[in-house]
Amino acid sequence: ETEPDELHLFYSTAVTYRNLLTLAKNSAIHVEVPVLLPQAGLLPRFAHDPALTHLEKWYDRRPAAPYPYETDTIRLVAAAHRRAEVEGVAQRALALVRDQGYRWRDIAVLVRDIKDYEHLFMTVFQDYQIPFFLDEKRPMIHHPLTELIRSALEVIRYNWRYESVFRCIKTELLLSPVEGETMEDMRHSVDRLENYVLAYGIEGYRWTDGKRWIYRAYRGLDENAVQTAAAIQRSEGEERIEVKLNELRARVARPLQNLEESLKKAKTARNMCQALYEFLISLNIPKRLEAWSEQAKDAGRPEQAREHGQVWQALIAMMDQIVEVMGEEKMELDTFASVIEAGMESLTFALVPPALDQMLVGSLDRTRFANVPCVFILGINDGIIPARPSENGMLSEHERELLLQTGMSLSSSSRRKLMEEEFMLYRALTSA
Repeated sequence: ETEPDELHLFYSTAVTYRNLLTLAKNSAIHVEVPVLLPQAGLLPRFAHDPALTHLEKWYDRRPAAPYPYETDTIRLVAAAHRRAEVEGVAQRALALVRDQGYRWRDIAVLVRDIKDYEHLFMTVFQDYQIPFFLDEKRPMIHHPLTELIRSALEVIRYNWRYESVFRCIKTELLLSPVEGETMEDMRHSVDRLENYVLAYGIEGYRWTDGKRWIYRAYRGLDENAVQTAAAIQRSEGEERIEVKLNELRARVARPLQNLEESLKKAKTARNMCQALYEFLISLNIPKRLEAWSEQAKDAGRPEQAREHGQVWQALIAMMDQIVEVMGEEKMELDTFASVIEAGMESLTFALVPPALDQMLVGSLDRTRFANVPCVFILGINDGIIPARPSENGMLSEHERELLLQTGMSLSSSSRRKLMEEEFMLYRALTSA
């Protein structure tokens, strides 16, 4: 019932507990008598190891009592640099699995900021052939579907530039094989189309003016020998290539031209989102992503399979939000494209460990796990753990305090974040 002490290690937990009790009381929900575990230092989770018990008991007490016995349970190791840290973890983890009967799923690695170590985990653990799952939210901005949307809008905004058109094509979502055509055949045709566009400088209106593209093979350096295409007797092979080029050009231009016409008619954010949605549906994007997901599963890439499943839902939710917030607002195409770009940059994949026997690699603030016997904590340096909070909000600390006093709920302030670092480190040190 009382206000929890802000300086207490378990302040955040106490606030959550109090909020749950308040919600239960306001909703007339019966609350059973709480189950109280033994006091600190005697928790069942640490009973098997006196060194972990001692660490947990004295973590937030000053001065801390030294541990009176020798122990191999907790090790403090200094490394020259980050690569040496990660290699040391890899070697120790291999020894645990090879010599002491552990499984990869029995081992976890924690860092404060996973971005600082991500490239090292990817290279070192792969070199040591260690199966691992990197627990982080990866951005969706580089997925073929988000790239299709960005490049399609660029095609329309910048008058069908070569780079934008072929970025769109190479996502392999704008085109799909026709009957009797394999993916390899289609890719070969796209390569030939790209060579033709580069050789003839095709841009802008030439994609959509309806005039037939003429193809003829290169015939020499003599300028006097250069004649118009109509005056040259062309082979059957050249005529066949010309037909295929024009067919492929139509397949590329048709959906983009429809999108362009729809966006030019659209006046509001709602209409523009509808035009973009219809463009994606016309390309049969949901079924194609589903097929990609199944292919990834069959190829033993479950993470990639989940990514294909999430990106469509995330994009639809993003467009729903745009319609909800600014649906009837009049908007220029450039502004709409900027809003879509900003929205897609904020989208991330939220993935769970896809395989059973993998080493978990995560960060102190977001990764949660239970019953993992061995935990490595990397990068315990001054300024990193505990991390210095950055001042990047719109409100000053004084303004936040005033709003909190009025009962408004806000995210953690810099001062609160600094105090939460202690709890994060406690949770990491007591996670094994």
